[in-house]
Amino acid sequence: MYIFNRIEESILTDYAQFVSFGLFYYPLKYIILFIPFLNFTLLFNKFLEIWKHNSACDSCQPFLKSSCEGNLQKLSFWSFPSSGNPNGLSLGLLFLFIDIILYAVLLSLINMGYIDRWFNSLTSFLLRHSDDGQDDEYDVKQERFEIENIKKDKSKYNKTSLIADGLSKNYFTSIKPTTAIENISFIAQRGTCFGILGVNGAGKSTILKILAGKICPSKGNVSIEGVELNTRKSEYFSMIGYCPQTSPLFDEFTGKEMLEIFGLLSGIRKKDIETITDKWISDFELEKIQDKICKIHSHTNKRKLSIAISLIGDPKVVILDEPTCGIDSDGKNKFYEIMSKHRESGKTIIFCSTSMDECQKLCDRITIIINGEMHCIGTVAHLKKKFAVGFSVSIRIRRSGSSSKDVVLLEQNILNVFGHRYCFLKEEHRDLLYYHIKDPSLSWSTVFERMENIKRNNAIVEDYILRNISLKEIFTAFTQPEQTSSKSTYRESI
Repeated sequence: MYIFNRIEESILTDYAQFVSFGLFYYPLKYIILFIPFLNFTLLFNKFLEIWKHNSACDSCQPFLKSSCEGNLQKLSFWSFPSSGNPNGLSLGLLFLFIDIILYAVLLSLINMGYIDRWFNSLTSFLLRHSDDGQDDEYDVKQERFEIENIKKDKSKYNKTSLIADGLSKNYFTSIKPTTAIENISFIAQRGTCFGILGVNGAGKSTILKILAGKICPSKGNVSIEGVELNTRKSEYFSMIGYCPQTSPLFDEFTGKEMLEIFGLLSGIRKKDIETITDKWISDFELEKIQDKICKIHSHTNKRKLSIAISLIGDPKVVILDEPTCGIDSDGKNKFYEIMSKHRESGKTIIFCSTSMDECQKLCDRITIIINGEMHCIGTVAHLKKKFAVGFSVSIRIRRSGSSSKDVVLLEQNILNVFGHRYCFLKEEHRDLLYYHIKDPSLSWSTVFERMENIKRNNAIVEDYILRNISLKEIFTAFTQPEQTSSKSTYRESI
């Protein structure tokens, strides 16, 4: 180790002197002193040099004292480097003391959020956005307005379980800067489940990573009962449980060991850890695999274990990133049961998914994220009332004996009967037409009567299906404009 460090020091010194002709040698020399492990290595090498020199002097003096006095004088360990003693340790020790103070201050600045805010200010300046939110949906604007009102009332702000206020995240890539999410704002009250719905790549995981403190937002802040992520990180982290999309498990640990480790880290007393661990193993039905290493667990059991880890510390807010992805139906039902129980106990659950059905079962409020932006927000009943207006009609066409001209005439007939203003062709396949009829004044009987007339007047109509608009269709319709990044395409049709 000593030889390696001496070689490293020699190479570094020679390289700096040779390449820069001495111009950067002294700055580099002092920069190294600010890096603790390099400084400590140099100090150790200098200590060995002085010790070797003094040992040689001790062995020489009894025999050749008169001739040694001028050549082999003992060197002091505590002197500053000089021409007579270039290996003095005082300068390195002084810099080690400075390093302690410097890195303690730096760590405090990071924990208090100042570094994040300075970096976020820089990225926000470099990636200034022209979007002022004027095109946002009404409910999204109202959510931001509600957040501003809560922030003005300190007591109300401290009682609100979770507030995400204007979250944005920008990434600097080798090609160009990109915006992952933009101006995400929502409120999640105590004892509720808030769902973040979107297709893959919409920005859901980025939002949850910010909420969990894994990445820093370029703009905005998150608070839990008045404890802000940007300024009180340690306290904020003690209030959350997080289940990431990727497995957080260590392959060589057993399931029970993983629960015990995270339980102890979350503050559970050692005398209670066994009882609490057994409880979670029982709740998630993990008894058969609790003593097996995580490496050989099935995907379903790994997800169950990851969810249990996020809950074991009894956090106030539980953040779940697609927790049921890859879980079998029995496991999902068990998950819904456990989450419902914890929601009723007063926990706040933030849940993201690509499935509208899951959000309907579990969530009290939902927001749909498209291209990193919120396109709607509200309860399931509110979204149904607002967007599930009218009827969905699927028409099957007889291909035998029908021509493209007949199909055009059929489409024209449907538009004339229901009106161009209220009737929209959503999809067209080889022998199927999907229409959305959004006229709220029409009753079921009226629509049936008109569809029967259309069928009689158009022989190419084989049959049709009439039904209410479902939330799943709303979600599908919202995600279709994603290819063109349009906010208004679907809204104009509903």
